[in-house]
Amino acid sequence: MPDPAETAVAQPIKVLLHDNGEDVETPWALPVGGAPHRLLVRLDNVPFLDAKPTYGDVSEVRRADEQPGWLSWNAAGRSYDEVCDALVENGGRYAVILDYTCDDIDQFGALTAWAKREADLECEGDQGPSPTRPGRLYIAARYAVDTDTILRFLGGNTLGFRFELVHPR
Repeated sequence: MPDPAETAVAQPIKVLLHDNGEDVETPWALPVGGAPHRLLVRLDNVPFLDAKPTYGDVSEVRRADEQPGWLSWNAAGRSYDEVCDALVENGGRYAVILDYTCDDIDQFGALTAWAKREADLECEGDQGPSPTRPGRLYIAARYAVDTDTILRFLGGNTLGFRFELVHPR
């Protein structure tokens, strides 16, 4: 694997997000500056395991002791507010988690493209629905948009998707 710190600025890289080794996930990020021992990245995915950092947030990452060749960000047991304070730049979004059912899972890409285009919602699917459980949709929504507005907007889709709020309650 190439050294992420040497990757061109325009190339997305995977970063290791965790909280003292727990809740590990590897979203895409875009390098946005820094120095050899201080690299800044802007998250380019909606992480699933924590509400912050999320899509658009800029964080300082370090070489990962946990995974050689990777860069990592450690929440280090901080609260949500402390994580927000630790960001280099808050991207102005919060996490919304929805369960969903649908008539045709092949329309998922059309749904997320519509949500981005019409409401500036950054969406990531964690799992599709099955006969025994709903699918799960993670959204990074602008602070100015409340969850009731998001649910009304998504409820107006014509693609056969139905939603139930999981987070925030």
